[in-house]
Amino acid sequence: MKRLKATICLFCYLTFLSNSELIYAQRKTYDKNTNFLNQQESYLKANSKKLGYKLLKLKKIKLHILNGEFDQAKVLLKKASLENNFTKIIQLRYLAIINFIEGHYSEVLNILSEAEMRSFTPAAKTCSMRIITLVITDNIEQLKINWPKCRDILASKSTSNLLWLETIVDIKTNKNTNQLDSKFEGIAIDNYFGDELKLYLKLALYLNKQKEIIPRFKYFGLSQIQDKRTQELIGLNHFRNGDLVKANQFLSDLETVNAEIFKGNIYLYQKKYELAYARFILALSKKNNSQNSLERIVPLAWKLNQWKKGYLYTNQLDFTSSNKDKNLSLQAAFLTMNEEHKNVKKILNKISKNRDKKNPIEISQLSSLNSLKTNDYISAERHSAQSCYSRDGLNCWLNLQLHIWDNFNELINRKKQSLIIPNK
Repeated sequence: MKRLKATICLFCYLTFLSNSELIYAQRKTYDKNTNFLNQQESYLKANSKKLGYKLLKLKKIKLHILNGEFDQAKVLLKKASLENNFTKIIQLRYLAIINFIEGHYSEVLNILSEAEMRSFTPAAKTCSMRIITLVITDNIEQLKINWPKCRDILASKSTSNLLWLETIVDIKTNKNTNQLDSKFEGIAIDNYFGDELKLYLKLALYLNKQKEIIPRFKYFGLSQIQDKRTQELIGLNHFRNGDLVKANQFLSDLETVNAEIFKGNIYLYQKKYELAYARFILALSKKNNSQNSLERIVPLAWKLNQWKKGYLYTNQLDFTSSNKDKNLSLQAAFLTMNEEHKNVKKILNKISKNRDKKNPIEISQLSSLNSLKTNDYISAERHSAQSCYSRDGLNCWLNLQLHIWDNFNELINRKKQSLIIPNK
């Protein structure tokens, strides 16, 4: 009996010991898991805070881009650390967008060629920019290589964007005009709505095919033309077709950039130059880099003696590198009329350096006048002789006078009352 009791006690003790070890082991595991979870929570909180900071900075950069404050955006991008995670992709994309807007197309292609930007995710967001950049830079070979992949990406997202970009690529790469003409074959534009309708209206303007679609305009329903952008495109198609009355019906009540340019063109036709000038200024206030507005406002600024403003507008004109001297010539002409002869001299020297001193007659004439105005008679003689050699009669006369008279500028600026008036 005593042995049985001892056996039972031993069994109970061993069971208790075993359970205690199990509980201890479980508690140890629990404590370990709890510590691990606490560490994970601390890690996530720290990274969440770090991630939130990055996202906040990206939001600030994006806001600067949307407001056209590109310098501020670039400063923030330069300060931001381009780490090898999703933020680097976004930062590179923002940098590409800024360079694209500023017209630095070679830099755009360099950024989009970064290893991180070649993966599928950013490619879906940037392939349109790459294709348009290749179109602008006339890089036909790369355009042919990159377009098929980009077309596949866009096909899964937006058919309207695909058609628009496809047309531009076709124009650039395809010499067969019949294929482009076929885009409007069998198209009843009144069967389209929303973005698709706008797309075909824009394509008609781009391809100069407004005559193909205008006969169907009379079938438009009210719901199709309630959108202001659609009204604008319909009006512009009528304007391109020479129907100013119908164009005015659609554009007169709109306040878009193109509508303001249209109203300015009407005032130009009526020779109401001050009103036209005001309309183009209004268009520029809505879109400060509108080349259509700038190309009209610069000659008007000259006609209306707005020399300083005209000079500022010439700085905004989009000239290719091969035509940069033409833009500089315009700037020099406006500054000459504004009596800023020292600044003119700097511009003229720059043009002369670009052309290896082989200046056209317009530059020689400006140089002659500005040299005379600044009492630089040696330069005035040289430039007037160059203009005379190009058969400019006035500069031939000026060159002769400079050889006859000392201080010729003082002579022609002498006050009238100091002149000897002969007796009658």
